[in-house]
Amino acid sequence: MFSPLAHHVTLKSFHLDCYSIHDVDDAKAANCLLPFHDWIEEAKRRCLKELRLFYLPPIPLKPTTFFCSKTLVVLRLMNSVVSTMFHCSVDLPSLKTLNLSFVRFQDMEDVMKLLSGCPILENLRTFYVTATSGVTLGGYYKPLSKLITADI
Repeated sequence: MFSPLAHHVTLKSFHLDCYSIHDVDDAKAANCLLPFHDWIEEAKRRCLKELRLFYLPPIPLKPTTFFCSKTLVVLRLMNSVVSTMFHCSVDLPSLKTLNLSFVRFQDMEDVMKLLSGCPILENLRTFYVTATSGVTLGGYYKPLSKLITADI
């Protein structure tokens, strides 16, 4: 992974562009993806500020890997599938910029949960964000009171 000698070094940004010839529905291919989550967890341990991920074909992401970070300021996810967030909390207290392009969630409630977990979000950009099921009525979500720009 990362050099153990540089464990104390702050990591400003981590960009991962991943292209694969495997179909992610293939169990063998899915097992090959596990190190990506480990890399990202290790980057987060180094006070990561910016994370950008692009996968082709789209791969399933564990929400606990991406949506819990005290130091993350910029998050860009492209061409991803977010696994169910039913038992997952979102904690992104420093996130100011969120870009989601070609991202599929299990439920639109998960999108709302993500936005609610970003109390100081200033810039939001979404393009072709979809969900398997729709929004149910009810529930309370925090307003995005710090939002400056939105491109939806």
